[in-house]
Order: sequence, then structure tokens, then C-alpha cells
Amino acid sequence: MSLAQRNRTNAMRAVQAVAVPLFLDRGFDAVTVEDIAEEAEISPSTVYRHFGVKEELVLWEDLDGELAKAFAKHLGKGSPFKGLCAAYTDAYTLSAEAQERFRNRATLIEATPDLRTYQVARMEAQRGELVGTLAKAYKKRASDLELDVVARVANAALLAASERWQATGSRKTLSSWIKEAFQAARAVTKG
Repeated sequence: MSLAQRNRTNAMRAVQAVAVPLFLDRGFDAVTVEDIAEEAEISPSTVYRHFGVKEELVLWEDLDGELAKAFAKHLGKGSPFKGLCAAYTDAYTLSAEAQERFRNRATLIEATPDLRTYQVARMEAQRGELVGTLAKAYKKRASDLELDVVARVANAALLAASERWQATGSRKTLSSWIKEAFQAARAVTKG
């Protein structure tokens, strides 16, 4: 990661660290980008430049580097589904502090229907990128139906794991729920 990318990521992390507690305290709809900018001591245009839309302040994850490393390590060998399971399990093996940040964001998503809708639409939009990553790793065409189905099932497994992790009070790690959700999906598809 370049210095510019690292600086951008650090800035986004700092703004998100200000925004999420405000959302938890006042509610997502009651907090404006201007409120966040004022609290973070930056301009609203800086918030928009980094996040684009208010919803991304909650949904943005600082995992791009971890996902890229995990994809490089696990994709391209074995089945695409098993590769994604291993990659996501690795990438979501989070520190206690990172799990707490993820938990707070998940709480907001569950409590805010508009965020939930945005999350699902965002995952659908990112599915094409995931199919492209799988196609490159497995030397297949991006139009391959199997890769499209794998990406859709993987997204469903990730949502189920996150929801179960949140609903059970996070007694197990998020990565263990991801592994279980992928195993359940694999069992269902064999049926």
C-alpha cells in the first residue's frame, strides 16, 4: 500500500471513528454529514470525498488489504467456494478492537432499514467485482454461471454469518461464524 493510500485509509478510519458513535447515540437519520465533519474537525466536502454517501460511513470496511492478501493466498486452487470460505475466514479474523468496531456498525445496520437496504444493494453491486476476481484466479470467463452462483451464495453466507454473530451476542468470533455459514451453504447445495 502506498503512502497516499495509507494516509487515505487512516483519514477514513478516523472519520468513521467519529461518525459511528454519533449514529449510535442519536440515530443514523438524525446525524448529518455536517455534524460529523464538525466533530471530526474537517470539511463536509472531505467527508464526501472519502465516502461519497453517508451510508458508506457505516458500511466501509478497512479490510481491502486483508481481503486482497487472503484472495491471493486462497483463490485459484481447489474449488472457488472453498477458496472464498478460506479467504473470508482469514480476512475476518479480527482483533478484539476491530470486532467491536464491526459490532457497532452491524448494530447500526440492523437498526436502520435504509442502511440494510443500502448494504444489500452494495453487496449486489460488488458481486460483479467478486466474479471478476474469481474468474481471474480460476482462469474462467466472468460470464461463467458457476462463478456467479458462487459469488451470490458467498454473499448470502457472509450476511447470515454477520447476523448470527450479532444476534448471539458475539460469543464466537465472526470468522468462526463465517466458516460455519459457508459449511451450511455447502451442505444445502449438496442436497
